[in-house]
Amino acid sequence: MDHGWGLLLDLVSVLTGAVVLGVFLERIRQSAVIGYILAGVILGPSSLGLISDPARVGLIAEAGVALLLFTIGLEFSFAKLRAMGWSALGPALFQILTTGLVVARICMAMGFKPGPAVALGAIIALSSTAIVMRILKDTGALDAVHGRASIGVLLVQDAALVPLVLLFAFLSPAGAQVAQDFSFASLGLGVVVVLASYIVLTRLVPRAFLSSVMGRNRELPILLSILICMAAAYVAHTLGVSPSLGAFLAGMLLAETSFSEQLRVDVAPLRTLFVTIFFTSVGLLADVRWVAANLLLVLGLVVAVLLVKTAVAFVGFRLSRQTIVHSLAAGICISQVGELSFVLGQLGASKGVLDSGTLQAVNSVAIITLVLSPLLVASAPQAARSLAKRLFRLRTLAKDTRERSPQPKLSGHTVVAGLGEAGVAFVEALSELPGQMVLIDVNPKTVHDWRAKGFEAHLGDATNPETLIHAGIANADLFVVAVSDHESARLAVVGAKQVNPEIHVVARARYHRFAAAIDAAGATVVVDEERRVGEELAREALRCRQATL
Repeated sequence: MDHGWGLLLDLVSVLTGAVVLGVFLERIRQSAVIGYILAGVILGPSSLGLISDPARVGLIAEAGVALLLFTIGLEFSFAKLRAMGWSALGPALFQILTTGLVVARICMAMGFKPGPAVALGAIIALSSTAIVMRILKDTGALDAVHGRASIGVLLVQDAALVPLVLLFAFLSPAGAQVAQDFSFASLGLGVVVVLASYIVLTRLVPRAFLSSVMGRNRELPILLSILICMAAAYVAHTLGVSPSLGAFLAGMLLAETSFSEQLRVDVAPLRTLFVTIFFTSVGLLADVRWVAANLLLVLGLVVAVLLVKTAVAFVGFRLSRQTIVHSLAAGICISQVGELSFVLGQLGASKGVLDSGTLQAVNSVAIITLVLSPLLVASAPQAARSLAKRLFRLRTLAKDTRERSPQPKLSGHTVVAGLGEAGVAFVEALSELPGQMVLIDVNPKTVHDWRAKGFEAHLGDATNPETLIHAGIANADLFVVAVSDHESARLAVVGAKQVNPEIHVVARARYHRFAAAIDAAGATVVVDEERRVGEELAREALRCRQATL
């Protein structure tokens, strides 16, 4: 009983510190994630020592990692990778492999054995998806050229966790034994598990989501999502594979279905809780006394990591025909060591690949680069232009910019939220007009039917800004809100205006008394159904009256 209450006290302490420092960091316009990490550093055993047993918090953090990777897996699908093309895959593979090889070669020159050296290269190669995406979004650079380039590489890096985790199994001292113990029976078991998972996640789960019961109760899809994530993590653990890897693969398989967007929205609140605990647990790993005793070494490693990763990423982006400035900006954005690196670091320590001293150095460098990330990402465009002017002639920069223009993107389209009778009537009336139309609805069957007709349809709640972003609201010219619920309509208008203040919004107000609230939310035009029906009744009455005269 005491053990359980001790864990609860640790979680209360962790979340309190995360909230306080997160609010403070946001007040000074920095990422709250940095506050979560600093909370762990301050509360950890090497500082105030208020966390009685960091290992217990670490167990909760592992669940957070699994949920984080599950949602990242939902973001990543093979279809999305194909859509990104070589512009994302090429720089990402070049950056991961080259950074890993360069770091491994440097480590071997410093006296490390090949196994730990390769492990350190893999750990340093990964960057922070969570922080970079957050800062790019906050600074309005998510859709900028360097922002899109950075996100493409980060998504491929996340997917690279799968082979990297498997690599660590063979780098461990027991890796040779793993190879010796390999048999066709174990291979057969793995194939059966993969096939069973594929059938369940791509055939049975979508049918469950299409059921009328799931459509009526929003709680059941959320529970099913969490069940899938945790079950995949447990199966992976049982098979001797990283639980986080199992959750990630489950997310990837579900990303191929039409429910991935709604799943991301449904698990977002829980992900926020668990990921906050995860980042705080990262801070708990920091040994302040060790960093103070080895300050020059740590700072030197931080500078080396930032320079090496920026340089390697710059070359990779240049090979994919990005401009000099955009390549430098994207390289600066992904120059930190990411949150998934802590997962690999802990895995390497548990398998005996890394000793405690090396792990402490890696954790210290990673934490410092993460703390610096908001400043680096926010200032990346200005820093890239300044650096480019010092490294290249202005004539070279001007020519490079002319020759390597960015790829065209979807823009000027219409987003329609709500595919009830009103929404369907609107789409059918204007489907012949030029310009692409993107549809949003919460009903899986409705979305499936409209996709079968050739429309781009998204499953999700239009009141959630993330759903609107996935539908391309940032570049749309018109947003039509055809949902019947007045509060949902108002929230959808507010969300669209937050993402794209210049967009024109035509919103439906089912009842006259709610029209003013929707108008105040920012709608360009509010279609007041009761007033319009009254006006139409008056016109028809006059027509009938005139016909009888």
